[in-house]
Amino acid sequence: MSTVKNTKRDKNFKALTNIFLITISLHIPVPRVAPEVSVLDTKTATSLTISWTAIPEEYVTGELLGYHITYKPMKISDQRIDETDSLTVTAPATGKHELTLDSLSPFTQYSITVAGYTAEGDGQTSEAVLGGKHK
Repeated sequence: MSTVKNTKRDKNFKALTNIFLITISLHIPVPRVAPEVSVLDTKTATSLTISWTAIPEEYVTGELLGYHITYKPMKISDQRIDETDSLTVTAPATGKHELTLDSLSPFTQYSITVAGYTAEGDGQTSEAVLGGKHK
């Protein structure tokens, strides 16, 4: 507290000066649960269709922007593949939760996972499912 002289009234008055520092931290969390994934169709040797469940609203903390579908080859015919890169595609948050993966290697089995994502990043990843023509 400090004393300041008021020259207009020639009286002393006390001025109380408070300074507040407010820090706002925005933390946009990621979805807390993973969708469930299933393989719907493997009619051709070079494509497969998957579907997944929507993440319930109460587990979507932040704005759900979409889903990342990650897939990677695991076996060609009956030969296991080591050290392969995975590919990720993006699907919208709304609409049909289904996607056909095209241009796959023939007679190859793929491991597929799905995760919902927000601006903060990917949420929980689903358990991997296997799909594709492997024989």
